[in-house]
Amino acid sequence: MTEVIYEVDTFDKVYKLISNSLDIQLDKYDFQLCRFCGEKNPNKFKSVAHIIPELTGNKELKYFNECDNCNNKFSKYENDLQLFGGIKNILAGIKGKKYPKHKDYKHYFQAYNSKGGVIFKSLKETGALNFSDEKISIKSETQKFKPRYIQKAFVKIALSLLPKNELKKLTKTIEWLNNPNDDFTPSNHPIFLLIERENNIPLRKPLALVYKRINDSNSPEFTLVFHYSFFSYQLFIPFNENDENLDYSKLILPLNPGVITDNKNFKEVAFNHYYMTTLKKSRLTDYFDRLTK
Repeated sequence: MTEVIYEVDTFDKVYKLISNSLDIQLDKYDFQLCRFCGEKNPNKFKSVAHIIPELTGNKELKYFNECDNCNNKFSKYENDLQLFGGIKNILAGIKGKKYPKHKDYKHYFQAYNSKGGVIFKSLKETGALNFSDEKISIKSETQKFKPRYIQKAFVKIALSLLPKNELKKLTKTIEWLNNPNDDFTPSNHPIFLLIERENNIPLRKPLALVYKRINDSNSPEFTLVFHYSFFSYQLFIPFNENDENLDYSKLILPLNPGVITDNKNFKEVAFNHYYMTTLKKSRLTDYFDRLTK
C-alpha cells in the first residue's frame, strides 16, 4: 500500500532553490548542443525553441540547447498543456504565438482572445455562460488532453533550467521525456502527482523555479514550481537515480508555500492533485466565478 504524506510547513527545511526563470545563466559552450538528445549539427537548430512554452506568456526565454527534432516532439506536450488550461487561459488574456481559442463541445460555445478582449460565441443556450453587471459565471469543459503529456511538458521545463552537472543522474528521465508513448511509466505512482491551485489574480508572464533536496527526507530530490495564468503547480522529477532508495510506500511531499498560499489573502487554501500517468485522453470541468464590482 502506498501512502503519500503532504507536508505544509517543511518545504524550506527540505529544499533550496537552485535555478529559476528570472536569472537563469545558460552555458555558452553548449550553444547548439541539444540537452535532450546530444544533437550538435548546426543545421538541426533552425527552429526557435523556448525554455518555457510560449503559450504560457513567455516571449523572452529562448533556448539554444534544443534541436529541431526535440522541439517538434515537445510541442505535442505543450499543445496538451494548453488544452489542460481550458477556458482560464483565455480569461487570463495570455498571448503565446497567437491568441489561443477555446472550444467547448459539451456546452456549445467558443471563446477566444483578441486585442479588444475576450470574445464568446454561443451556438446553443445551455446555461454555461452567465453574465450580469455584478457577476460572471462560466462552466466549461476542457478539450481532451493526455495527462502524461502534461507531466512531460512540465518536466521538460525543469530539465531546461537544471544546472548541467545535475543531468547525469537523470538519464532515464531524459529517455522517458524523449518517448511520447513510453511503456515504462508506472500507473498512479506518487512521484507523478501534480499539485495544482488556482489563483484569484492571473499572471501574464510565467515563473518557473527548480528546487533541490538538502537533507535526508524521504522526498524526491528535485521539484518544480510553476506559476502561470490563474494556476500554480508543483511536481516532482521522476526516474532520478538518486531517488531509487526512497521508500515510496510512505513518500513525503513537502508543498511549496507559493503553491498552497492564496496570493490575495495570503492564507493556506485547498489544492487539487492529479495522477498524471495515463495516456488515455481526459477532460476536466472548469468553473469560473468572479464578481465584477
